Formats: sequence, C-alpha cells, structure tokens
Amino acid sequence: MVEVTLHMWAVLAGAAINFSVPAIWYAPPVMGNRWMRLLDKGEEYWERRKTARVMWVAFLSYALASFVLAFVFIHIT
Repeated sequence: MVEVTLHMWAVLAGAAINFSVPAIWYAPPVMGNRWMRLLDKGEEYWERRKTARVMWVAFLSYALASFVLAFVFIHIT
C-alpha cells in the first residue's frame, strides 16, 4: 500500500498562486484594458454582465478548482 504524505501548506500555496496570478494579470492596470480592447467589447457590455450572483459563483468555482488542481499536482509530484 502506498502512503502519501500531504503537505497542506503546499496545496494552499499552490491554490493561492493559481488563483492570484490570473487575477493580477487581467486587472485593468496590468493587462485588463488591453484585453478588453482586443475582445472589442465596450465597457457597457462588461457592466451589464456583472451581476453579484454570477460573480460569486465564478469566484467560488474557480477557487475550488484551483484547490483541486493544486491537490492533484501535489499527488502527481
């Protein structure tokens, strides 16, 4: 039987990095404004799509997916 030692701090750090790097990258001061121009969508398009429930569901699902991805990567390595 194989015993796996799980380092929970490594899983949390991996999930935090996986979650924060895209958040910084797509922030308006970094690359967000250029990204919106390349998509050729106006500011009003994005304001209409920002409903609180949709944003929270997206936020929580991406956070959960980041945690699961880090957990799987820890087991692979």
